[in-house]
Amino acid sequence: MTLNILRNPSQLRVREAAARFDAAFPLSVKLLVPILALGIFGATFVGVLMYRTEAERIRSDFQRHALFGIEAMRNDLSQHELGLTEAELSAEVQAHVDALASADESVLRVRVYGSSEGQPVLVASADQGDYGADEDLVEIIQDLQALSGETPVVQEEQLADHSALEIIAPLDVPGADGLVVSVYFSTEERASALAALLRTFVLSAGLVLLILPLLLFVVLRVLVFRRLRPIIAATSRMTDGDYTARVEGLLPETARDEFVQLSLRFNAMGEAINDLHMRTQVLATTDELTGLPNRRSMLEALARDIERARRQAEPLAAIMLDVDGLKLLNDRHGHATGDAALRLVATTIQEAIRSGDVPGRLGGDEFGVVLPDCSPHALREVLERIQGRMRERGALQLNVGAALHVGVSGGGAVLRDDETPDSLLYRADQALIEAKQAGGRQIRLAA
Repeated sequence: MTLNILRNPSQLRVREAAARFDAAFPLSVKLLVPILALGIFGATFVGVLMYRTEAERIRSDFQRHALFGIEAMRNDLSQHELGLTEAELSAEVQAHVDALASADESVLRVRVYGSSEGQPVLVASADQGDYGADEDLVEIIQDLQALSGETPVVQEEQLADHSALEIIAPLDVPGADGLVVSVYFSTEERASALAALLRTFVLSAGLVLLILPLLLFVVLRVLVFRRLRPIIAATSRMTDGDYTARVEGLLPETARDEFVQLSLRFNAMGEAINDLHMRTQVLATTDELTGLPNRRSMLEALARDIERARRQAEPLAAIMLDVDGLKLLNDRHGHATGDAALRLVATTIQEAIRSGDVPGRLGGDEFGVVLPDCSPHALREVLERIQGRMRERGALQLNVGAALHVGVSGGGAVLRDDETPDSLLYRADQALIEAKQAGGRQIRLAA
């Protein structure tokens, strides 16, 4: 791994920059931006496709409407009787041309061409406006040549200043050969319909662009952010030291929702961390052998109770206790017997002291007790009670059936006005030394 990093420093820098960039934005932005972009792209694509489809339908409808009138005229003329003179035939064609022009306001101009001695001639015409003179011979020939069999030719043209749809179709009239009709339809109505469609599309797209982000935000808020908030709150509390923090709410263990699964796993992790924290706290503050508070815990309690005693102007005392002859007991009967003696002394101290007193093992064969709100008289009573209990139940049964009586010596001191925790314990320890020097199993109070 080290060699790979050394060989690719640029790749490492790119990855670090990407990681910093990714961490700079909240999950809401990283989810909302691509989803929104995808939604806009999808909506635009679908909208354009629908617009093109609808626009093509409008063009097709317009063309069918134009062809319908022309087909009706062609059908009527194709069923005309034979025997009419050329003048009568021309008048009949002109009548149909006028009818087509007057029946549809979108018709700009109608021309019917024929041929005479091999040259194209104008047979009939109708105008809805002034669109100039007839086409020249070249344009007429082009219209005639545009026909392919019986199929009408449809093409976009410009008539004067008007955009138009020109339809050129052959006419099958009995008694007349080679007639061709050319009709120009105004595309203004079609253009208006397409413009209205475009406005509708733009308005719809604008509404989609306004509604889509709001809808996405609501969906993400309900399905993601609202589910993440209690998890983040619980992790923040745990980071701040509250190891009882849990994700609240209905969390069925059989749920398949990923956020529920994440919450369940966080809660299980929280339980494990809290249990480990509690065990660590016990190990950090409790003497493993006797179950009493250890030296650190008792000294913290002493400093705390001295501060409270001074604020409330109450007396406070401390006791130092020592197991008599523990080293000799360990040498003769083994450390297991010595440990049993220490546990016996710890149990006796706990039974003899008051409910608010704080016992502790200071180390080795030494014990201590912090006594809040304790006068010299009460201090002596507690020491005497400890000694009395030890005389009553201080016998330790050995494996050989014999009993060994365990004794303790004790010294106590009452807090002075200007005294520190260390000096208080020092005076209690001096009183303990006097009790030991007096032969053991004695108690003494510091002056």
